[in-house]
Amino acid sequence: PDIIIMDLKMPGVNGVEATEAVCEHFPSIKVIALTSYNTKPFIANMISTGASSYLVKNITPDVLLKTIREVALKGYYYDAYVLEVLKENIQAPKRSNFNNWDLTAREKEIIKLICMQQSTKEIADTLFINYRTVEGHRNNLLLKTQSKNMAGLVVFALQNDILKLEDIIV
Repeated sequence: PDIIIMDLKMPGVNGVEATEAVCEHFPSIKVIALTSYNTKPFIANMISTGASSYLVKNITPDVLLKTIREVALKGYYYDAYVLEVLKENIQAPKRSNFNNWDLTAREKEIIKLICMQQSTKEIADTLFINYRTVEGHRNNLLLKTQSKNMAGLVVFALQNDILKLEDIIV
C-alpha cells in the first residue's frame, strides 16, 4: 500500500510498534494514525515514530479524505493542534555541524513552503523554478538538518525559529 491508516490499540501488536516496523522496513509507505487517543504524549510518540499524520476518530469523513490526499501528495499532513504538539514535545536532535545560518535564503524559502504543506510542483510554481531544483533543495535540507523525513524537517524549522507556528497554519 501507499498509505496505512493505523489504530493505536490493536490485538497482538500496538499501533506504535506496527508503525515503527512499517517505517523501518517500508519507508515509502506513509502511516496515518487514526485513534481515539487525543493526548499530547500519544501524538508526539506517533509522529516521532514516523506517522505522517495523526487523526482522532471523531473527525468527519471530509477531514479523513483531505488528510489522505495531503499525505499522498505531500508526504505528511498536520493540523494546527498536532503542529503545536510537535513544537512543544518533540526534541530535535543535536545539530553539531549545521545551524540556522548554514541554510541559504532559497533553502529557508523552500523549508517555509514545505511547512505550509505545498507540494514540489506548487513550490516550483511559487518560486518560478524547475520541480527538479525543488527536489534537490529538499534533499539538501534533509541532509543539512539531519532530518529523516519531512516531519523531521518541519520540527527542525519550528525548533530553530526558521518560522513561527502561526506562519504555517493553513
